Amino acid sequence: MTTFDDRYSDLLTEHSDRAALQTVANLEEAYTTRLPHERRVAMDQTLYQRMAATGRRAAEGQRQRAARNPRRRLAVGAMLASVGLASAVAVGGAHAGVSPTDQVFQATAGTAQIAQQHLGEAVHLSQIHSGFTATVNHIYADANRVVVAYTISGPAGRTFVGGVFPSGAGEPTLTSTSGAVLPYIQGVDDKAGTRYDAYDVSSLAGTASVLNLRLSFPSVSAYEPLSSAKAQAQISGETYSLVGHTPPDIGVPSRLVTVNTPFAFDLQIPVDATQHAVTVNQATNVGGETLTLQRVVVTPTETRLYVQGASNTGDDLAGPTLTVNGQQFVPNVATISPSGVQMFSFDQALYDQHGTWTLTLQTHPHTVQNQRVYADTTSVTITMP
Repeated sequence: MTTFDDRYSDLLTEHSDRAALQTVANLEEAYTTRLPHERRVAMDQTLYQRMAATGRRAAEGQRQRAARNPRRRLAVGAMLASVGLASAVAVGGAHAGVSPTDQVFQATAGTAQIAQQHLGEAVHLSQIHSGFTATVNHIYADANRVVVAYTISGPAGRTFVGGVFPSGAGEPTLTSTSGAVLPYIQGVDDKAGTRYDAYDVSSLAGTASVLNLRLSFPSVSAYEPLSSAKAQAQISGETYSLVGHTPPDIGVPSRLVTVNTPFAFDLQIPVDATQHAVTVNQATNVGGETLTLQRVVVTPTETRLYVQGASNTGDDLAGPTLTVNGQQFVPNVATISPSGVQMFSFDQALYDQHGTWTLTLQTHPHTVQNQRVYADTTSVTITMP
């Protein structure tokens, strides 16, 4: 297996700074991650609507160029995910002896702990609408996040390529009994109907040992090849769009079948209280700006660091590097509050990593030859129990 430096020897040298490493890492993620179904469909529908409205041949050419390279369409989204947006990826290929649910959990080091340590609870909650079945398979919660795994399948005798997936506006929603919508973090799907979605539950941390939440999505969709026997039928409860469209990862002319009856599951999710919560409040001055590492919260599936002092857009603070026992990690998701507190999420299994950790931050960007360069670097040490 080649190392990161070997794979990108034409881009990186021994003198490359952390900003360059972060950029190349983001690009690698963007070009090797497949776009989840619901985001691909939303983009395709938007493109078709715009083409219909304008009637310009140029729009059709633009769509065709994008379809020939679907990974490029994700590049901007993946880069944004590192500075404040949730992200989602897809995994593929069956693994002998591994359930589809465990397979999607294994996609990241953090959620892999759910399968490996048998965390959370296996459940079997199903609903059927218009012949489509949604089944919640596994639930998990800790001080940082809630993870829900589920499978969606279509009616017997129908052929769908790429699996059935939740659709509608945005990601599936998870709401509390008070009606608060938990922020979406990330999701992983196997392109065959099984996926997990993770949500930020830190605002409810410590409030209960069991969380009562509702998972809902307004509709489900799937691509049905036009060559299949029932692809010409108009079936009650279904709507159809993108007829004749050839999705790049489907490869055959299809129609997008959508069932608009909402699915909703009321879940009682036990909270795993296992965590290391360390209040640091260590300030460092870099380039005239004070940055304060407020706290670190480590659960079996995720590590979070909260940093105060960036601008309220986060533009003056680069994604950090976390060094733990000689290994370096970069966050997979970051968010920022209106008061300028940035939360960096590391989807890594670091709960059992004790001793001294080092957080390296870069600040004060400027542009050199059209490239973003950070002028100042500072480090903060953390003693983990």
